[in-house]
Amino acid sequence: MALISIASLSVVSLAAVLIWDVVSSTEQVLTAEARQQCLSACRELARQYGERLAYGEPLLGDLPIAAQDVSLQGLTTAVLRSYDGVTGGFFDSAAAGILGYAAIQEISEFERIRIAGAVQRAGRAEESADVIEEGRDLVVVATRELPAAGLRVWSSRRLVGIRDPVLRQRRWWPAALVISALLGVGGVISISMRLRGGVASMQEGLARLESDFSFR
Repeated sequence: MALISIASLSVVSLAAVLIWDVVSSTEQVLTAEARQQCLSACRELARQYGERLAYGEPLLGDLPIAAQDVSLQGLTTAVLRSYDGVTGGFFDSAAAGILGYAAIQEISEFERIRIAGAVQRAGRAEESADVIEEGRDLVVVATRELPAAGLRVWSSRRLVGIRDPVLRQRRWWPAALVISALLGVGGVISISMRLRGGVASMQEGLARLESDFSFR
């Protein structure tokens, strides 16, 4: 019985871990995490830019476009190093262009359009976050206003394959197997308890027969 109890606890613990893993990897949870991550990245970029101004650096608008881009690339690289999977930069609404994009590959025209659309939808809101569906992927785009500079900070993260129906099913397979194992263990425990009850009744009956031969 002790071994069965230990096995049951082990299976229950494994089931809890696997089910939590399934729940924590669902589309809603992952999207919310990516949204919060992108908003945090925008706030940090805005804070770091504000600190530059506080230390007396000139407004970017006073510099040539090329110098603005180089200056902001350094800032973007330093900040986004702490945000895994997040890209970002600054958007100049007046010039309708992206500045400070720090990545190995150049930003694609499709991504430029996506960022410009997110900025346009944000309007004059202090910050915003969009979730855009692209095939089996979801792309989270967050923005934050920098009124003093006439810019908006932006950050983006792609959730690859999150809408893939096959991947969704596979997430639940381990949990289903563990639940089946739990039901099996429950059946074994139930049978074991019934057997123990039957053995106890037989022992009680034999004990009474020793003192009462008329007992049936």
